[in-house]
Amino acid sequence: MTRALRNGLALLAGVLALMAIQRTMPDYATLRGPILRPVAAGQTGHGLGYSARLEALTVAPNLIAQDYSGPVTRTTGGIWLAVRVTLAADGPQPAAALPAWHSASGRVYQPTRRAGVVPGALRAPPAVQGQPAAEAVAIFELPAIAEVMGGTLALGSEAVRSFDAELRMQTTGVQPAQTVTLDAATGRPV
Repeated sequence: MTRALRNGLALLAGVLALMAIQRTMPDYATLRGPILRPVAAGQTGHGLGYSARLEALTVAPNLIAQDYSGPVTRTTGGIWLAVRVTLAADGPQPAAALPAWHSASGRVYQPTRRAGVVPGALRAPPAVQGQPAAEAVAIFELPAIAEVMGGTLALGSEAVRSFDAELRMQTTGVQPAQTVTLDAATGRPV
């Protein structure tokens, strides 16, 4: 009887220890994901080989995009969000940052393919003495204006994301400018 009780207690202690390890161990995405760096509105954040600052948000129901045949006005069932970012390389290599819009509701949006520009990385020329930072534009197609309020812009490197810093650019205090039509190339009102 004593032997069975001892074995039962050892088994229970092992199960409790494994449960404690499972509850306190971070998940795989946390261990291998990028290092999140919050950046306050109006401040410059630094990632792997680049620095970025959120300049402006512009919201519009229409977008003028350059197509093969010329300018085309695009509409959407929601809204267009143009995010202008000042991007600079920190070294002699050109910098690239992959944008994503994280809404307050928890949804994540990638740049749209309907903007007439090739989606993907925001690019900055190599850092050259005396050369200013370049302005880059990311265009997102969102279902409602509520997805803009309280959202953050995430910028991560194209390189090895697991060892990079992902900038989470806060938009608190940044009021999006509302307009009727946006230019897809510049992100500015027409």
